[in-house]
Amino acid sequence: GLTYEYNFFHDNCESNYDIRDNKDALVYVDPCDPNIADAVEAACEQKRLDNLDCCNNIIGGTVCEDLEEDCDFDACVVATDLIIAGTSQADAIEQAVSSLFADTIDGACGIPGIGDAVNDRNVLLGDYLGCYKDDSNRRFDWPTGSVHRVADYNTAECVRLCV
Repeated sequence: GLTYEYNFFHDNCESNYDIRDNKDALVYVDPCDPNIADAVEAACEQKRLDNLDCCNNIIGGTVCEDLEEDCDFDACVVATDLIIAGTSQADAIEQAVSSLFADTIDGACGIPGIGDAVNDRNVLLGDYLGCYKDDSNRRFDWPTGSVHRVADYNTAECVRLCV
């Protein structure tokens, strides 16, 4: 990814670098060692399973599944680097999965109201302001009066105020 492009630039390009000049010289090398990829995926899956209560009852939605998908690649890259640096395979995978996935879930589970905050029904699409993910016909209007803070992320109370 970005690290590869950065290193390629610094190793092979002059100060007037133009990516269009690469032609076929830029060859992608998978930063994840394929010899550990399956073990990393299994470790990521196990971390999600170990945290099912938090994932299902506190965070909700597909957040943990999405994080697990990121973990499969990201932890593999980090574990690969740790192994190259001399860490044993088992320790490298455990460290990478813990720091990139388990710590993230633990942190998210400690945030009050995280479930409402990441609920798809409450998320505006980032492409443009005004379209909700769950209903493209629902529109967001900036409040014209004072802004109200809704205690405990109570969605029903928020709807009562906004509708």
